Amino acid sequence: MSSPITPRPVTWHACVPKLVTVLRLGYTTRDLRADLLAGLTVSIVALPLAMALAIASGATPNAVASA
Repeated sequence: MSSPITPRPVTWHACVPKLVTVLRLGYTTRDLRADLLAGLTVSIVALPLAMALAIASGATPNAVASA
């Protein structure tokens, strides 16, 4: 029979923002460049897809602006 898992005590490390942790571990310009390229790729795909779905559903620009 396995022993029960005891929870670890919560320390101040749990309250540190993820951004601080990532920067402390070494976020390089190469990582930044890769993230920017990924964001650009997502935006190139998502914007036309959103426009196509809006056109297919029959939404007008006025309906979107007043939502």
